[in-house]
Amino acid sequence: MSLRSLTIVVSAVVLVAGPAFAAPKPRVNQICLADFHKLCPSEELGRGKVIRCARAHIDGVSADCKTAVAAADAVNQARRAAKASKRASAKSTTSEPTAS
Repeated sequence: MSLRSLTIVVSAVVLVAGPAFAAPKPRVNQICLADFHKLCPSEELGRGKVIRCARAHIDGVSADCKTAVAAADAVNQARRAAKASKRASAKSTTSEPTAS
């Protein structure tokens, strides 16, 4: 897939998903909180600990928590792809030779 095609696909996903891209982690925090308390009882809440605990114990979390973690990971992956695409686009624009 070309960089341009990837950019178009990522842009379409962002537009369609809308608010889902805004804040996936609070949703993970809500859905996975009981799993967090069960699987990581010595940890305190904060700074992404719920999702890290869920990832570390993914086989032991509820189905809803697995789904929420997978969705958050997909959102984060799409964000990284969009940033990489933007950087590549900016780099190709700045590295083009200028006509004198």
